Amino acid sequence: MNKIFLFLGIATLVLSNQYVPIPNKPLGVSKGDSKKLIIEAFFDLQCPDSRNSFRILDQVLQQGYGTQFKYTIHMFPLPYHRAAFPEAQGFAFLSEINTEAAYLFAKTIFDNQETLAEAATLDWTWQEILNKVAQFAKENVYPQYQYDEVKFAKSLLPGTDWNLKARYWWKYGTYRTVSGAPIFIVNGVILNGAEEYDVQEWIDFINQKNPKSVKEL
Repeated sequence: MNKIFLFLGIATLVLSNQYVPIPNKPLGVSKGDSKKLIIEAFFDLQCPDSRNSFRILDQVLQQGYGTQFKYTIHMFPLPYHRAAFPEAQGFAFLSEINTEAAYLFAKTIFDNQETLAEAATLDWTWQEILNKVAQFAKENVYPQYQYDEVKFAKSLLPGTDWNLKARYWWKYGTYRTVSGAPIFIVNGVILNGAEEYDVQEWIDFINQKNPKSVKEL
């Protein structure tokens, strides 16, 4: 594992010096519009630690703190999770449909993470992985957000606009020295140790940076 992170760290140093295209609009999927506190999360949808952090922040949102910070999710698919990149492409596709659709897709994939884990898909073909991603979206996202199912399936393939968008997301992460997942950047600065925060620690941190209590909202 140490060798993997050493490799990712070296790759990050190299890639952070490479050209990163300027996007037409800010990258990521955002909830909330606070200008005072911006929390950016870099997630890999096949990473158990990313799943844990996503669920914890989801609980923070459900407790009414969503108006106290802007929460932006970026995809950062790690190279040793082969399902993570097409999942990032599906997330990119749905982010163009609706922010909540993309958020629900991320939640769905995290809830079914073991199904697409490396050990579970060892004997799967690439197409079987793509079909399962599309199935999860159809069963959990489509009923609320009627997107084009054929177009979604195509969005998971190489050479598409969404493949390019996922690549930009990854390059953007490396440009900002992200080398793993989950990583949190708060107001432009990496928040060390945030991947270990529980619900109360996030709430305490949010209140410290933006002391308005939830009762006053």
